Amino acid sequence: MSHVHYEFILRPLPYEYDFLEFVIGAQTVQLHHDKHNKGPIAII
Repeated sequence: MSHVHYEFILRPLPYEYDFLEFVIGAQTVQLHHDKHNKGPIAII
């Protein structure tokens, strides 16, 4: 049985970090996207 491996990548946001500034801060968006979402992808 062969194992197929798929590459998981964290794609860039389709908007700037400050695009949602009226709801959530740019720094929060950047932290969530760049750090929080990157963790599980690195484990896979």
